[in-house]
Amino acid sequence: MRWNLKSKPEIRRYMRERLARTDPRARERAEQTLLDWCLEKVESANTRTILLYASLPDEIATYRLIDTVASREDLTVLLPRVRDGRMEAVRVTGSSEFRTGKYDIHEPVWPVFSGSSIQIAIVPGLAFDPEWYRLGRGGGYYDRFFAENTGIKKIGVGYDFQCLATVARESHDIRMDEMWIVSSGFPMDD
Repeated sequence: MRWNLKSKPEIRRYMRERLARTDPRARERAEQTLLDWCLEKVESANTRTILLYASLPDEIATYRLIDTVASREDLTVLLPRVRDGRMEAVRVTGSSEFRTGKYDIHEPVWPVFSGSSIQIAIVPGLAFDPEWYRLGRGGGYYDRFFAENTGIKKIGVGYDFQCLATVARESHDIRMDEMWIVSSGFPMDD
């Protein structure tokens, strides 16, 4: 790789720029791949409660996924919402139940759901390392949520170029249990 990123702010800045250059066709493929993988995981793990994310424009899109899984009567779909500096899980029945929250992230409007019953969480990130630690956007919301709600299978999702040899890590950072990496169409050393 031609770049040497060491600090969290450097990695975040670089990844935001790189994500902005992701080809629209790669974005569409990534959205479909994530949908397929998620549906397969829900079936194979006999999942009843899943935490997804309302995607930002530079993340792998999730609105079709949200609508697809929320339409199932046998599945409870949750999305994160930030209140008073803490992330909470809120039940949704489709992607139309949002308001714009902190950092312009779409947040669900329904009441809070118990984090202890979540079986699987699909988690975005700006960067990931080979040990499955993720670098988020800097608020620490997911890390604190997972520290308080143990037993959730955490699945990090991102593009191949978001995988780095190392990601600046602190003691409070939470490791993912699994990674789903989608091809971006970018050369890996771009």
